[in-house]
Amino acid sequence: MPKSVDYLATQADLGITKHMGGLAASLKLYSMCSIKKGDYVLDVGCGIGLGPSQIAKKYGCRVVGVDISPRMIEWAKKNAEMEGASSLVEFRVADAQKLPFEDGTFDAVVCESVLSFIPDKEAALREFMRVVKKGGHICINEAAWSKEPTPEVISYFKTFGSTILAEKEWLSLFEGAGISDIAHEAFKVRVIPELIERIKLLGIRRMLNAWFLLLSQYIWKPRYFEVALEGAKASGKFMEYTGYALFAGKKK
Repeated sequence: MPKSVDYLATQADLGITKHMGGLAASLKLYSMCSIKKGDYVLDVGCGIGLGPSQIAKKYGCRVVGVDISPRMIEWAKKNAEMEGASSLVEFRVADAQKLPFEDGTFDAVVCESVLSFIPDKEAALREFMRVVKKGGHICINEAAWSKEPTPEVISYFKTFGSTILAEKEWLSLFEGAGISDIAHEAFKVRVIPELIERIKLLGIRRMLNAWFLLLSQYIWKPRYFEVALEGAKASGKFMEYTGYALFAGKKK
């Protein structure tokens, strides 16, 4: 993929978000986070806001979603209204490496398919630990190498702005941040189940809308079509070399 193409910005323009494992992985992660009714939850890198709305409706709790992209936050607010969750969620533009919240604010911090794109992963995890309460949970879902990648594959995915780690490397980061009682599980990605779960996550309406935007924007911005083609190529390489891993731990 050409370096001039911003993968995350393209997702924001099209109103889509990508979580490894789709809806099933998100629901499993929420369960690992021990979220309960009345909790105050932070979703870091919330994208178009599907996660905060799901958490709020499923558990009856308040959720704050933050994302570094103002465009993503616009989508998130619209989607919360569509999902009937506006009264339980709020959204703010913020950097995961410098969160605008007081120490010990949240009962749980959730982060899905975000840390791979953050240069200073240690700083982000320190911030998660800072803003969560004692006894609160920190949970992530991230892409993880399922077999040793070649230099070519590593280089290819870096053009997306993503630095993928092995499961043991993610675990080491969790431990280094002082997170305790860590539970983790890794999964391989299989093409058909992954596609189904991503459709479940986004919904048919959002998928169709994204494709409509992609095709209409191609007239003015040919890079969008290029992104779609390169994204398809990347998915093939992703399936061969990577899966995803879920991690959940506590702040003592």
